[in-house]
Amino acid sequence: MSIQPGDRFGHLTVIEIQASDHILCKCDCGNEKVVPQTSLTDGSVKSCGCITRGRKPVPIAPGTRFGMLTVVSSDGNDILCRCDCGNEKTVNKYSLTHGNTKSCGCRGKSPKTVSIAPGTRFGKLTVISSEGPDVLCRCDCGNEKTVDQSALINGVVKSCGCSNRGRKSVPIAPGTRFGRLTVISSEGLNILCQCDCGNKTTVNKYVLAHGNTKSCGCLKRKIDV
Repeated sequence: MSIQPGDRFGHLTVIEIQASDHILCKCDCGNEKVVPQTSLTDGSVKSCGCITRGRKPVPIAPGTRFGMLTVVSSDGNDILCRCDCGNEKTVNKYSLTHGNTKSCGCRGKSPKTVSIAPGTRFGKLTVISSEGPDVLCRCDCGNEKTVDQSALINGVVKSCGCSNRGRKSVPIAPGTRFGRLTVISSEGLNILCQCDCGNKTTVNKYVLAHGNTKSCGCLKRKIDV
């Protein structure tokens, strides 16, 4: 089984793959722990140990992300989350930590059916209006810019471009999805992705962020056949 940064096992999120099949993980309680890969994959280790110390499970910290959901607050097993599309949803803790729920439900809909409310902020951008995948935003510097919805909610675009002038390109976080592609690692403008079909491909950052590439090419091959 291939483990990638961002993968979850119980209350543990993979941070880094280390030598000798040891995995550096972060627990939902905030602690970090190095775990043998086999202990993760066979389910024998699911936390840093906080669950087995005779205590109640530690609440999930606000700001913790699960897919498109960001934790706002937790009350027992009821976790209030804010989705990247702007909606809020209360999710069962088990469903959230085990990856059964990764959005408010908008992820299963066509991108054109997801409407981002005017006034919603993403970095330095404030949404003016949205129509399908095209979102008109006003930057804090005063410029207006039309941004692809997936690039906006995944945090790839956070300004009209004024923030990037004279600075290095901001890397895309491993685990971020664009269509059928999941980011493995990024180096400058070259983004290594894994397609849902299993193939790996390197894609230009801006081609990926603007939705011009959504698979390794397997979708086109199916259409051609």
